[in-house]
Amino acid sequence: MMDAIKLFLFFVDVFFVIYLIGYSTFLFLSVVVGASELYEKRMDEKMKGTPRHDFYIPISIIVPAHNEEMTVVDTVFSLLEQDYKLYEIIVVDDGSTDDTKIQVEKFISENKVHIIYCYQKNSGKMEAINKAVKLSSGNLMVDCDSDDYFVENAFDIIEKNSNRLVENQKLYGLVFLKKENDGTISGNKFKNPEKETTMFDLYFKEDVDGEKIIVFNGQKRREFFHELEHNEKFITESRMYHKMDEEYKIIPINEAVEQGSYIQDRIYKKYK
Repeated sequence: MMDAIKLFLFFVDVFFVIYLIGYSTFLFLSVVVGASELYEKRMDEKMKGTPRHDFYIPISIIVPAHNEEMTVVDTVFSLLEQDYKLYEIIVVDDGSTDDTKIQVEKFISENKVHIIYCYQKNSGKMEAINKAVKLSSGNLMVDCDSDDYFVENAFDIIEKNSNRLVENQKLYGLVFLKKENDGTISGNKFKNPEKETTMFDLYFKEDVDGEKIIVFNGQKRREFFHELEHNEKFITESRMYHKMDEEYKIIPINEAVEQGSYIQDRIYKKYK
């Protein structure tokens, strides 16, 4: 009888020890999870909804501008309406004589997004782009003329394709479609999307036409510049693309990320 009681008490002790260990573990995990949720909540409040860096890839948007006081507002405003906020806008003012600088400085003073403004003596669009590329720091890079703007879901489209551009060392860019003012696609769509090719082959072997938008690997883009000669102010992008084609590839994607400018005053009046 005593042996049975001792055995019972032994099992009670074992059960009590296991219960204490389990309950202590539960309390510890509850505190850890609660603290983690509280930290995330406070960080979200502190960052005011700004996306965390570990979920997004930094993008540099290159905006050359010359006497674009009206349309540069459209371009920046289209970026402010994107959910994706981990980007920098680099505006190189190519000798404007209007209020381009004043309009850009309005956005800078609002501090809603990181904007770099740089003024240069009128030297042409390509020199402005060269200067902006030198100032850039993003893992990705894309040009946007100051009379164009990004479509509503542009950065969702870019983001879902961005990892392969950063991870695949053979690529220098992803090539997207561009829409005209009326919403139609500029030129035609890609006949062989999602396959590695070159800009030369796209236009001269695959019969692609119309304006397209390249999202570059930032590091590779900073290896190349538009080479101006004999006081040139403008050359076609194809000269630089040809040199990039010799070392790397691109992937065409049948989705649009940019569009021609709105009627000039539309967003501008809304902003004012």
